[in-house]
This record gives sequence, C-alpha cells and structure tokens, in this order.
Amino acid sequence: MDNNSNLDWKGYEEITKYIYQTLGKKYGIKIKGYGKDCKIKGRSGVRHQIDVLTEQPHSTGTLLTAIECKFMKTKISKDTVMKLCEIMQDTNISKGIIVSKEGFTKDTLAYAQHRNIELVHFREASQQDTDGNRNVHIATIDFHINAIVTTPTVSSIDFGIEQVTNPQEIWGVYY
Repeated sequence: MDNNSNLDWKGYEEITKYIYQTLGKKYGIKIKGYGKDCKIKGRSGVRHQIDVLTEQPHSTGTLLTAIECKFMKTKISKDTVMKLCEIMQDTNISKGIIVSKEGFTKDTLAYAQHRNIELVHFREASQQDTDGNRNVHIATIDFHINAIVTTPTVSSIDFGIEQVTNPQEIWGVYY
C-alpha cells in the first residue's frame, strides 16, 4: 500500500462492490446489498452482516455469494474462512469469497481450498508496479451450462478423388 493512500475499509468495500457489480453484469450477477446495512437472517434467528452480497440466476433458483472484504495490515488467518463458512451454513448462502489487501497465510490458503472458498488478493497499485508486467486476479466466475450431448453423425466422407454423401453409402464404407 502506498503511504499516501486515502483508502479506508469503507472505500475498500465500495471498490470491491463496484468491481463485482461491473464484471458481473454480463453474467446476470447483481449486488443484493453491501456495507454495514447488509444483513441477512440465518436459520438460527441471528442476523449476520455481509460486506458484499451478490445474487445470480442458477438452474435451481438464485445463487447467493457472500464477499468478505478484509482491509487489514496483516495476512488473513484461517479463522476468517471458518467464520465465513459458519455464516454461509446458517444463511444458506452457496458461495463465499474473501478479498484481502495483504493476502493470506498458508493455512488460510489450504483451508479455503478445502472449504471451496475463493480468496482474492486485491491491493492498490504502488511504485513497484510500474513495469506494467503484472497479472492481477480480479474474480473467478463460475459458468453453469446445461447441454445435451449426442452421438455425432457422419454426413460425408472425402477420399480426395471421390466424396461419399449418401447415408447408405456412408454406412457401407463404415462396415
């Protein structure tokens, strides 16, 4: 982080919301809520605050994603993943993402992968980034495609000097 940065945790949440909102439009992802007023009631009766809550159409209904923004000066520990998993379980939220400006500990990376929680290291550009040769992971978007797979049909066989297109002749060549 640049020492002259004016970014705070609220701004970090807003930028995260903006990125997911902008990138998600094309895929039907909408922001359902964000910030301190974004609360969802769990089966336990407890209301949980979610930094950014998205929804998108899915073949089984609506898919909710909880995005937790961590604007901290240290790497995020696995406790954050554990807490998000509990909130998701209580609220029936399908997917979780944790966004951090300082990254994640090794245990966090391993545990998040085990629990299928996406981790995003999202930081401000600094003087070290002036070479323009950086890869930045902004988001992972899951596509759910319903398709019917059928056996291909041979419509012609080309022998170079002759082409067979009649279905009975094609079967004759096959056998």
